[in-house]
Amino acid sequence: MIFHPRWIVVTALALSTLFAGCSSPGAGTGNTGNTNGGNDGSPTPSNDAAGFFVDGSNNVEGEGPRQPSSDEEDGEETQSHFRGIQVDPRYEDTAGAKFVTHADINGDGMVDIITGHNQSQPVQLHIQGRDQDGNVVFDTVTIGGTLPIGTMAGVEVADMDQDGALDVVVLVKSDGTIAFCLDGESNSDNFTGLIAILFSPGPAGDITDGDQWQQVIIQDSYSPFNNRWGKPQDQLRAIDFPEEGGYTSLAVGEIDGVNGPDIVVTSNVPIIPCGTGLNTVELWLNPGNNARNGDSQMINSNAVPALNMPPTFWYPIWLDINAPLIRDCGIYDVDGDGDLDVVAAHSNTATQNIRWYRNPLNEQGLNAFLAGSFQNDNKALFTSTWEQRPIGTVDGDVGNLVIGDMDNDGFDDVLVRAFGQGVAMWFRRPTLDTDVDPTFPPDNPDNTAGDNTPVPDRFNFPWQVYVLDDFSPFRPVGLAIGDLTNDGANDAVVSVGGALYWFDSTVGISVFDEWGRDFVLDDTKENGTTDDPTDIDFVDNGTLINNMIVVDVDGDGVNDIVATFDRRVDSGLADDSVVWFRNTLFEENN
Repeated sequence: MIFHPRWIVVTALALSTLFAGCSSPGAGTGNTGNTNGGNDGSPTPSNDAAGFFVDGSNNVEGEGPRQPSSDEEDGEETQSHFRGIQVDPRYEDTAGAKFVTHADINGDGMVDIITGHNQSQPVQLHIQGRDQDGNVVFDTVTIGGTLPIGTMAGVEVADMDQDGALDVVVLVKSDGTIAFCLDGESNSDNFTGLIAILFSPGPAGDITDGDQWQQVIIQDSYSPFNNRWGKPQDQLRAIDFPEEGGYTSLAVGEIDGVNGPDIVVTSNVPIIPCGTGLNTVELWLNPGNNARNGDSQMINSNAVPALNMPPTFWYPIWLDINAPLIRDCGIYDVDGDGDLDVVAAHSNTATQNIRWYRNPLNEQGLNAFLAGSFQNDNKALFTSTWEQRPIGTVDGDVGNLVIGDMDNDGFDDVLVRAFGQGVAMWFRRPTLDTDVDPTFPPDNPDNTAGDNTPVPDRFNFPWQVYVLDDFSPFRPVGLAIGDLTNDGANDAVVSVGGALYWFDSTVGISVFDEWGRDFVLDDTKENGTTDDPTDIDFVDNGTLINNMIVVDVDGDGVNDIVATFDRRVDSGLADDSVVWFRNTLFEENN
């Protein structure tokens, strides 16, 4: 049985520097891309993919980027068919853009953008509309932020209380408080984190009125003061790199099959002071209609009837305990059995640093789903029926992961970046009909999964791995997957150094050969355009692009890219933005 030392919490007024802008140019890391203005950093109206606007408005008029000259010498020729348009207000300086996702938040059929920012600390909706000329415009609304939402580790959107309106889930790495153990120990370098949900006012309210969004903190049964003591970052600032220290990642989806979307988080906990040293992969089961009641309670198989009622409380389950340091997580149906499994990336383990946790729900039922033993003075259930299975091992530090079908075989794969090694690579989800030797795993003649999906008895089969690109000595950071050319094949987007690239899977003999690297833009202060690209050796390491999504923003039938730009040059508090790269591939004049 694990006992948690008792602590008290005070507001961290003395820690204001935790949220200050980074004053050193470049964090010694390789995050990517942004859209700059003039050489002095001022906005410069332009129609090219450097990311500025016509007449100061966020419109989509104007021609696409000019094609590169034939005498380009640097080898990084742009084939960009994107035009950068700022989503957040152009003349307002919200700093530290870190997370971006999308949803039709107001139900009007148009894609809206939702963002989280780790320096100015707002959670914002960017609601899409049209002006009188039919141009795309965004109305930005702040719905949360600052104490207790400080440094964030994830932002997701889902209907958490099943009322038909989309809510926003925020994983908070640091809420701005310091925990003191009752023996007097404290460490201001550690984090106190929590899970917050911003509930929509729904159809009866006004979602553009931030005051009408209800903020609920899930009461953490793990600790008496509801916030989690988190391990401090090792080297990189967690305000810049959310996978560093404390809570590191968030995923939302219906895991138990009832009561709506559940919450998966990863947590790195220090040994001292006030900590157990037990890093965890956690599943928080949603009480559905009672989700706005933030109370939580321990659970076991006897609670199955309660889950079907629905329950009153949030129920925490640990899928992994005493795990290696955890950087990121995701959810999808890995084995094709109809329930969602959990994928996690670990940074400092000698083997299986990318692994998946197999959900037993559809094969064994809800009782098996909840089977396990209680830990931490009976405050949380550690499940014993979720098998840990390998995806693969990367020699070194594994960071972010994204999930998508890289080889277009109908099954999602896992794309990761090895931060220290400067490599982006993807792991192919195994199938029986693979044309790539060796087949994985040995044939499954009984086809027990029902969809030609092999599920071996052994737990130690690594997946086949393919390097997307080697950026060494630079470091890839942001990753995304989606079809950018309307050819039915997914492409990949990677940010590295001060550059943003997209990768075409169709240029080689097969998707297992080298993908074509296409330049979108760089983010140097001297050259922020795509029609005169800068070689990767000269791009600006001072810009961090942490998060990117591929989605058809304007509904023209072609996917675009949306990315967060956190500039670290000078004060680190100016010129940050959320940029929509509008895909102009099929426009006549492109």
